[in-house]
Amino acid sequence: MPYIRRELRDQYEKAINDILEIFKKYNADDNGLNIRPKADGEMNYIITKLIDGAYSNLGYAEYNRAIGILECLKLEFYRRKISPYEDKKIQQNGEVYQHFELFNYSTDLSLIQLRDNLALRYSVLLSNFSGIMERKYRLWGYNST
Repeated sequence: MPYIRRELRDQYEKAINDILEIFKKYNADDNGLNIRPKADGEMNYIITKLIDGAYSNLGYAEYNRAIGILECLKLEFYRRKISPYEDKKIQQNGEVYQHFELFNYSTDLSLIQLRDNLALRYSVLLSNFSGIMERKYRLWGYNST
C-alpha cells in the first residue's frame, strides 16, 4: 500500500522527483504532455533497479514479498487511475458487457437515487437469475417447490 505516513514520504520525495524530472525530460513528447511509448522500457528499468536493489540475493520469502508489492502496485494503479477513466468512457460511449447494462448509472443522480436505482436493478437481476435457475433445476429433474 503506497499510503505511508507523511513523515516517511518526505525522505523519498527529492529522489523520486529527481528521477521523474530526468524521465520526463528525455521522454515527454514535443509539447511535454505525454510520455512517448519508447519510455515504457525506461520506466521498467527504473522499477526493476529499485526492486532488484532492495530484494536481491535473498530467499524465496523475500522474492515472494517483492512480487506481492508489484502485484499490489499494479492493482492499486488500476483501481485509482484506470478504472475511473474507464467508467468515464462507459458514460460517454455506452456499456459493452450485456449484463452490466442493468447497473449502468448516471452521474447526475444523488447517492440516494443511485442506491434506489441499484436496488431496483438488483431486484430485476435477482428475479431473472431465479427464473433461469428454476428452469435449469427442472431440466435436471429437480423440483424447486
